[in-house]
Amino acid sequence: TFEAEEILYELRDHSAGLNCGRWDYIFSYIKSFRHFSDRILPERGQITMTVPFMRAYALHVIKICHRRRAPAIGGADPHQGRSGGQRGGDEQGARRQGARGRRRP
Repeated sequence: TFEAEEILYELRDHSAGLNCGRWDYIFSYIKSFRHFSDRILPERGQITMTVPFMRAYALHVIKICHRRRAPAIGGADPHQGRSGGQRGGDEQGARRQGARGRRRP
């Protein structure tokens, strides 16, 4: 969210909005603070969009987008297909695939 408003303003003619997905945030955080050993995050599975700092991040991005009349775009679907035609590999994905009565090779 650092300079999000400035980024959106500068890209106003070329941007579809701002993304507020958890993987994007985690990746940016790691990339920005990788040289600081005192900056750590909990296990990735514990970082959901409902934990306070992620909720504050999402609400901040939404507020900026509304102010600039741009869409706030959510993150990618975690159940989206992976390369090779496989689903996300989770139990729910397996159930969805089985419920359709077909399996991909």
